[in-house]
Amino acid sequence: MHLMEDFALNNKLSGVPGELKALFAGLTLLVCVFSTSVIVPLVIFGIMLVATVVWAGIPLKFCTKLLSTPAGFGLIAFLTILFFFGMDPWFTIPLGRFTFTATKDGLELGLISVGRMLGGVSCLLFLALTTPTADIFAILKKFRLPTAFIELSMLIYRYIFIFLEEALRMEYAQKMRLGYPDFKGAIHAFALLASNLFIRGMENADKMLIVMNARCYDGVIHIPEEDSPLYRTHPLEMAGVIGFELVLISLNFIAKGYGLF
Repeated sequence: MHLMEDFALNNKLSGVPGELKALFAGLTLLVCVFSTSVIVPLVIFGIMLVATVVWAGIPLKFCTKLLSTPAGFGLIAFLTILFFFGMDPWFTIPLGRFTFTATKDGLELGLISVGRMLGGVSCLLFLALTTPTADIFAILKKFRLPTAFIELSMLIYRYIFIFLEEALRMEYAQKMRLGYPDFKGAIHAFALLASNLFIRGMENADKMLIVMNARCYDGVIHIPEEDSPLYRTHPLEMAGVIGFELVLISLNFIAKGYGLF
């Protein structure tokens, strides 16, 4: 079982500063969201997919699995917008006593919406699969987010893995004892797993607090971060990222100027 954090810690871009990857993904996400042409989000989707699979070395099958769910929701949203938005009829589909009419306005709006969704998800996927969570929390700290929010997010993230590890261990033990013989037995076994998982989680939380106190925990979780700003340590890389965003913005204006989607 592969977790996203496993790939974030071991990929070809793990040596690249997290701030630079966050800058690249964040600015590209903003360009994608505010683009008025469907071409730019689709270009962003392709570039981010190449960056994730080729540059970072993340398996394509794993990326496809992560993208399948948002792509399914995007398809539903596209069909809804196509048939229920807009005034200019394009074609009709008779279905029994009902007739569904697709509109040209709905087609354009649906393509832009789905394109933005795919481009935005690919940006976030690139950041999540190439940047460890500790680096992301350090970046949030540099943005002067409330300390309580960052520490609470770190603890919640940690307990997700604690619960997941306990759940997998208990499920494996149940299967070894034939705890899932049929549907009724599976429901009963799942109920036992859920109830015991809460108790185990509370016990692990107490143990974690004891360990933190033994390591001189004073109420503040200290996050290591770089002292030098990014524009001093990697000026050329920053210039390249900004240049890339300017190219995307120019492509958006060119596409709209030629009357493309």
